[in-house]
Amino acid sequence: RMQQRGARGQPQGGDQAEKLLGTEHTASRGGRGGRGSRADVGGGGGGGVTAAQIVLAGVAAGILFYLLSGLGALARGVGPTTYNGNWGDGGALLAAGVSDLAAQLKSLADAQHRGFADLNTQLRELRGGDGAGGASVTSLAGGSGAGGATAKVVSLGIVGRQPGIHVVVTSNGNRYMNWQTRVLYANYRRAASASPALRGFTRVLHRTSDDELMQEVPTRRFAPLQPDCDVWCQYPVADRSQALLEWLSTPDSKQFEHIMIIETDYIFIAAPKLAPLPAPGHALSFPFGYIVPTWPARRHIMKRYYPGEPEDIPQTGNAPVLMRFDDFAKVCPRWVELTAKLEKDEEAKEAFGWVREMYAYSIAAALAGVKHATPAPPHSPLMVQPPADDAPGLACIAHYTWGAVLREVSEVSGSAAGLPGPAAGKEVWRWDKREYAAGQYGDKCARLERITAMPPWSDQARLVLQDGQPVGRGKYDLLALMVGKFNEAVDEVNAVNGGVPAGLQSWEEADRVSQPSAASVEARAGLEKRERAIVERKEREAKGRQSA
Repeated sequence: RMQQRGARGQPQGGDQAEKLLGTEHTASRGGRGGRGSRADVGGGGGGGVTAAQIVLAGVAAGILFYLLSGLGALARGVGPTTYNGNWGDGGALLAAGVSDLAAQLKSLADAQHRGFADLNTQLRELRGGDGAGGASVTSLAGGSGAGGATAKVVSLGIVGRQPGIHVVVTSNGNRYMNWQTRVLYANYRRAASASPALRGFTRVLHRTSDDELMQEVPTRRFAPLQPDCDVWCQYPVADRSQALLEWLSTPDSKQFEHIMIIETDYIFIAAPKLAPLPAPGHALSFPFGYIVPTWPARRHIMKRYYPGEPEDIPQTGNAPVLMRFDDFAKVCPRWVELTAKLEKDEEAKEAFGWVREMYAYSIAAALAGVKHATPAPPHSPLMVQPPADDAPGLACIAHYTWGAVLREVSEVSGSAAGLPGPAAGKEVWRWDKREYAAGQYGDKCARLERITAMPPWSDQARLVLQDGQPVGRGKYDLLALMVGKFNEAVDEVNAVNGGVPAGLQSWEEADRVSQPSAASVEARAGLEKRERAIVERKEREAKGRQSA
């Protein structure tokens, strides 16, 4: 029966992917409108107006709009400018406007062959502005409908997407993830300035209300499946796939041909060496040693959700991953479905633990037929993980998931020679994201501060990590590179507005905006009440059995 259910689930995921790539679909619970310029290209039709006249009118209006937008930005001279939620100077805005205009004109030319009625319909769709109350259609450059209403979105397919990579990061807007996001976005801007391949950046926020970064980081917000997670919950990442699926229904997602999904605790350490970008049906990701679909004790769980052999399931997760938009649109609906199923499967939850959502993604990728290449460091062009790795290799990103404690010892022996066990010696440097900015939890926004500089390298010093592993020059240099890039980003953030998030006047205002919504607080209180009732019922039942 489980196999039959799985067989039925596959076409459903495929149908949903086709809707994402097709002519029209619905994006409910739309996020916050973008800060980009509106593309008011188009005009009405009627009377004796011909299709060619409408196209010419659209061309004239579009050229005038983009030239004025670009020149206006150049005239302002200084400061970042937004276009489609992405940062750049006035020249970049002008170039992006001309490029996007060309794509829209090609779309209009194709539509002309479908007749006057279809063309006029498309022009009206392109002319739509920011959604308010679900009343209007979102434009190519605007955001999705506000107020939780339903907004119709038209997918223009591959015609409307430009070559390049759209970097996407998910978050629920908590204190811990938000300081990481600020560092990441400042760091991304530096990386993008040196890499033509990096074209866009979006934070996909699954949260009940706006947070303090809405005006600093390009963001699309979607209502979470678990409203209580804004306060606290057991497994907030279960909301990630659904938020990304809803983002795929927005014009923001359709700007570029490739999508790179990353996490907030990543930092760019080099320009990406990713050419050629993945072809249709292929993706580039990272091999995680703790994702093992072929493990004998888990094979029967894999068979429950995947009809083929577990060897077909990639040993990876949903970040970092680089693939074409079309392929992610095939994987994402299945990822949503499998995430929900694994949450209800107690055996799978116990077996996979915190990384069960990563397993859901890997199974979804296999079901969708998207092959994932997973080269390991130093050959991975995506990521390294200091202090585990010894050199950056080809990687463009460092993942600071593990803390590092450097100790200086008189001689490298015992655990310091590579055997398991804690290291002795004098601590000379440490950094752990869990300790940064007064820890993970708190009611106030984290203030960004530089990481303490590492001690200078010395060939005479014998350095080991907290587990006794020796620190060679390669491992040291990789840590130092990551720390340097992190501190560059911190300096850039703190140099503007006194470090206060953009658009806000003070830290007090930022702290106030960052608080969970009343709806989230109420949802958390209700869940805790139900959990207490369950515990009390089980205690009463246990006492009853003892009495009997």
